[in-house]
Amino acid sequence: MKVLNSYKICLSKKTGILCGFYKFLNVLFEIAQQVNLIINSIEAFSKSSTKNRKIRIELKTNENLVVNYLDNGDGLDNKFKNPYEIFTLGSTSKYDQFGNVIGTGLGMYIIASTVREYNGDYKLTQIQNGFGLEIRIPL
Repeated sequence: MKVLNSYKICLSKKTGILCGFYKFLNVLFEIAQQVNLIINSIEAFSKSSTKNRKIRIELKTNENLVVNYLDNGDGLDNKFKNPYEIFTLGSTSKYDQFGNVIGTGLGMYIIASTVREYNGDYKLTQIQNGFGLEIRIPL
């Protein structure tokens, strides 16, 4: 399966594509630092009965950088009455076998903060029978 297609980049002062490309790389680097999404999926898979586990990350560019993230796990924990609570500082559903909090509640908060820093937006695309997130950042 191909995760990332190659892009043909034209550098031109006239069109400002060079600046857009650097912003694209910078944003991509910031998002790549947030391996939290993948870690969350892997940890959720360990508690799931899902046999054929999949994580799909799609990157697209037009006037925006669009990142679509999707896994086929169980979805969000029922703890979250409002699914967007996962982006709140300190919000976690990670506990050890004794019920002690082991999550920091930083991962999804940092992702949301990074997206907002670049004037982007995000939306949950799936919260049951998998987890999906779409991130859009203007280039």
